[in-house]
Amino acid sequence: MFKRTVELSSKKSRATASIVLVDKKETKKRDRFAQFIKINDCHGSIYLHPSKNIHKSKKEKKRWIRKIKILKSEIDKYLERMEKTDV
Repeated sequence: MFKRTVELSSKKSRATASIVLVDKKETKKRDRFAQFIKINDCHGSIYLHPSKNIHKSKKEKKRWIRKIKILKSEIDKYLERMEKTDV
């Protein structure tokens, strides 16, 4: 099983923002939470997950990878914009 949790706020901050990335290979075929990305802060959380275990469906694995690539691309574009914007 792969599980990684990363704090997004500094250690000196009281804020509790983090990201959790999970990939459990050995689960049921319909287990939608065998793979997920959870992003949360003090106010709420979001889960991104495939509709079923990607290790049981090649088609679903392609869809999941595509979803993650789109998310990454859009975050990269947003970051570029933020770095160019004057405060």
